[in-house]
Amino acid sequence: MTTDSVRTPEFAKGNNPSDIQFNGFMVILMGALATFDLLLARQVRLFGFGTLLEAIPSLLVLFGVLCYCIGRPLPKLVGFCEVTFYGVLLYGVLGALALGTGRVQGALKDAQLAAIDRFFHFQTAAVVHLVERSPALNHAMTLIYASLAVFAVLAIFVPVFAGQKATPRKLVLRVTFAGLATAALFAVVPAAGPWTTEDIRPSREQAQISDCLTRMKAPGDMDIANANGGIVAFPSFHVILAILSACALGSVRYLRIPSWILCTLICISTMTTGWHYGIDVMGGIAVAVVAIAASNRLFAVLRFLPTPLLNSR
Repeated sequence: MTTDSVRTPEFAKGNNPSDIQFNGFMVILMGALATFDLLLARQVRLFGFGTLLEAIPSLLVLFGVLCYCIGRPLPKLVGFCEVTFYGVLLYGVLGALALGTGRVQGALKDAQLAAIDRFFHFQTAAVVHLVERSPALNHAMTLIYASLAVFAVLAIFVPVFAGQKATPRKLVLRVTFAGLATAALFAVVPAAGPWTTEDIRPSREQAQISDCLTRMKAPGDMDIANANGGIVAFPSFHVILAILSACALGSVRYLRIPSWILCTLICISTMTTGWHYGIDVMGGIAVAVVAIAASNRLFAVLRFLPTPLLNSR
């Protein structure tokens, strides 16, 4: 393989069978997950999924733009539309899955998670009170915690416009695997957060989470409009998404160090803001590592990567 072929941006390689393989796999996977969501929702008496149909016009627009860009061709815009399309789908199907598994009956496991932390001589409350001594530091960590949304969006789109095809596709697969694992664990180890077991004054949003989880575990029908909470404790999806985003942005060489610094700070902020137990963070790291390994293996087996890149390994 020549040096020039190594340096050629992935999007400049033209159409590749890997495009059909990847998109075919994702369509089948999303269809299977959506079907499972509907069956699970019926089983746990969760209703109101008709509101998710509001995303259909956006998906149709993205699909139309995607077809136009393929026909032109506009390869970088193809990558942009592709990853946005799957991002919207994942938000819907994984969110619905989390709500469904959250309805599985069982007591919250906050006491057990707090006990694990104490076994390792750790308490989130101690970290929270330490940071609260410095209002400036406390405010900074709160902003860092909230920065994950921007961090994740950059992780999706920056590699696309850097001329990469494999990186955003891997991110899509990793988020899918991580979301499936997190939803499954939510059914087995449901929890609210350390403010329920430790000396932490909950914020308004944290109090709403506790109330939402209580209603989700109650028998009877439930409308998703009343499920305004989310997966909060074990494992920390905040940590998972921060790690996966750092991996994606780290594929751009000059962003590698800043990405991992921000990722580390976000992981720490999940405890300084009182949102997570220490074991939640460890669980999030473990799930992220497994999701990365699984996506890499799937790419190698199903050959989602452009052929020249596979031959260069």
